[in-house]
Amino acid sequence: MAAGQQAYAAPDTEATDSLSVPGYEQLDELVIEATRPLMQTDGAKLTYNVEEDPAASTSSALEILKKVPQISIDNDGYIRLNGSTAFKVQLNGMENPMLKQYAEQLLQGVPASMIVKIEVITEPGAKEDAEGVAGIINIITERSQKKDGYSGSVSLRAENRSLTPSLNGVFKKDNFTLSAALNYQWGFAPQRGENNTITTYLPPAGSGSLQSTMGQRSKHHFVGGNLNMSWEPNPSNLFTAGADIFYIDANLYRLYGSTQSFDAAGNRQWSFRQDGKGNMTVLNVSANASFRHNFRPEGNYLVISYLYNFGKNDLWINRFYPEYENYTPSYLYQNETGLSFDRGHTVQADYANSFGTEHHLLEVGAKGIFRHNTAISDYAYGDTPDAIAIFPLQSTDILQPQNIYAGYASYTGKFAKLGVVAGLRYEHTLMGITDRLDAADSFRNRLNDWVPNAALTWNFSASSNLRLSYQMRISRPSIQQVNPYELYITPFELRKGNPDLTSERSHIVALKYSSFGRVVGGSIGVEYNLSDNAISSFTYLLPMTQGQAIVTSFANIGKKQDIALTGFMNWNIIHNMSLMLNGRLAYNKLSAPAEGFRNHGWSGNIAGNWTYNVADVNKFSAYAAWFSRSLTVQGKTTGYYYYGISASRDFLADRSLTLGVSANNFLQKRMKFKNYTATPNVIYDVTALNLQAWSVGVSLTWKFGSLSAQVKKTGVELNNDDINTSSNKGQGGGL
Repeated sequence: MAAGQQAYAAPDTEATDSLSVPGYEQLDELVIEATRPLMQTDGAKLTYNVEEDPAASTSSALEILKKVPQISIDNDGYIRLNGSTAFKVQLNGMENPMLKQYAEQLLQGVPASMIVKIEVITEPGAKEDAEGVAGIINIITERSQKKDGYSGSVSLRAENRSLTPSLNGVFKKDNFTLSAALNYQWGFAPQRGENNTITTYLPPAGSGSLQSTMGQRSKHHFVGGNLNMSWEPNPSNLFTAGADIFYIDANLYRLYGSTQSFDAAGNRQWSFRQDGKGNMTVLNVSANASFRHNFRPEGNYLVISYLYNFGKNDLWINRFYPEYENYTPSYLYQNETGLSFDRGHTVQADYANSFGTEHHLLEVGAKGIFRHNTAISDYAYGDTPDAIAIFPLQSTDILQPQNIYAGYASYTGKFAKLGVVAGLRYEHTLMGITDRLDAADSFRNRLNDWVPNAALTWNFSASSNLRLSYQMRISRPSIQQVNPYELYITPFELRKGNPDLTSERSHIVALKYSSFGRVVGGSIGVEYNLSDNAISSFTYLLPMTQGQAIVTSFANIGKKQDIALTGFMNWNIIHNMSLMLNGRLAYNKLSAPAEGFRNHGWSGNIAGNWTYNVADVNKFSAYAAWFSRSLTVQGKTTGYYYYGISASRDFLADRSLTLGVSANNFLQKRMKFKNYTATPNVIYDVTALNLQAWSVGVSLTWKFGSLSAQVKKTGVELNNDDINTSSNKGQGGGL
């Protein structure tokens, strides 16, 4: 069957032990195979079928993300959805705060062969949490299975800087299904990054400039795993349970930096050099359980779900001054430590009622999220390693309680060729900060958000439609964005949070046309996005009396307006060869009226992905993507690009052994990413260098068993999409 052709599954019937009919010969089992298209969309959700990508056996999950329309990985390694970092990442429909915060590191350690598909949900609807302005990226790893037995795979991927073994399997017996996965990555070669910064002071605040270099080298270990089960005692009831864990240990064995000061004439006034080291460990554990009861008639159900999440992040950095000229450090040795905990309980109930000969669906539900996050930070100094003492004025010990109470109602209907979706979600948030060192800095805040959405879809045929949609999305500040702790990157550069942040609200209107055929298919659309109180990274200069440090913090200062033309096309050139193209062109307007900042201009991107299967045994793939500059309220960042090729071959009679090779960005040793920021007092120009942007690898995968089953789901997942994780990403910062 040609790629893109609709595939139909036969009913799941029990086979008899033998079949003997006079006049007919006994035939061998007849198997009809169908190939799913690489990509599908209904206007609200785009699905990239990773199993249909020949590069899946040779790539990491992070590399595969680069090929998914609307998703990009910038030169700093940060994931972006339509150019934004304000989105959510889910794994099998579930999300936790640590997964959002460390998605890049987590997905770099997960083999793409463990992924079934990647969903980009740009219209989540009232059933999902209101958080995530750009949308949701949902990574599905669970595979389908029907007969009793077991199946799985073992793989080993070796790249020039890492080694990644993985194991996954599924077992089914009667109404019980169990699946498990385990993967490990050893980053044995150094990851190297460097930032070069030119800070120009403007009158009357000052004159002259600072030139600094900051770099790091690191190695890491990553361990991830999950266990899921389902039990269906009868057609009316289904029980599910699962657990996930991941652990990252990053050894920052070399942290180095140098700073030089120049006067207005370009003469060097003073300089110093810093050396250091550090370590970061991240642990996340989550567990979930749910129960579903089906009512008659079919389509009516009740689901009750529970999710627990625990995360721990431990960071320490030691620095010292081995060399300085005409400069006197306050202290020769400095130690910084940071310890944070994320704890959360989520409970949810969902009810669905299908009526009107199943052409109408009413869904209602309620959800409660109860979080208790902690952040502890200390700064110590001394003239010798043995004489280091904590500086209390720069220590923090804060709690971030956050309780969210939500309810929603959603209607989905079909009237001949017209489809209608309408929903309303209400979220009441109790949030704040408890400063255990200074009660005067504690605060509480209550937020009330009504979040509507609506969509009309006109179906011209089974393969083409026109969709008009509206939705409102919000982004609440994370504990990293509200934590007031001052983290000094250098003596003249620091970052800190803003405890006064409130939720960001965005309104999105989109019109999309989609059409899919056996040879050519695609989608084109236009969308408008408006936000009046966007959470924005904000840079300013401290006065001379406070050291003239460059401060990067956050504030609700932004007003954003974007209008964009988006589209993608899939072309089945010949049998088993396809080309996919996608792109986006946008005009952006940003402003911070109170601070007097305005910016506007064009941005865009284009990407292509080519795949070719020869006799379904030899598989080839190539991709490339280019992204233009992006704008900030105070400046701009330069564009970036990436590309890659891969090939694989199946061996053995049942094609259960696969050998693959891949190469990415192989024509360049390093990649640049520049960020330009201008304020009334200072110009801040950062060039971030990825010193090892290229990678080559080889992989070997063995599949065992012959099943195709999956752990059943109750149909409702606990997705906590309410935390804004946008930070100073892609801005040339270190660590």
